[in-house]
Amino acid sequence: MDYDTFDLDNLEVNIKINKKGSMLAQVELTYGSLKLYGYRVMKSDHGDGLFIQPPSVKAQNGKWLWLVRIDDQLKWSELQNLIKEEYKNAAKDYKDDEDDMTIDPDDIPF
Repeated sequence: MDYDTFDLDNLEVNIKINKKGSMLAQVELTYGSLKLYGYRVMKSDHGDGLFIQPPSVKAQNGKWLWLVRIDDQLKWSELQNLIKEEYKNAAKDYKDDEDDMTIDPDDIPF
């Protein structure tokens, strides 16, 4: 099997801004007919302030186990960077949409 065929250029990243606690967004990845749900963009105190959490479940011992794993560390790093960039773009658009909803007090009729 050729593991080098996973091409991030063919990956679609869909970001849903959903701020809850340290979570900033939920991520859906689409690669052809394969859809992966459960990735999250989380706040971090390290580096650029963002951490990408892959789909995970909590084991009985309290440790989190990844459901989807990319063994190639370079590909995993590239995927994290791609998700972070898409998140930054979506967060900027989300903020712009919020700014458009501000109400000028002079426009209130009473």
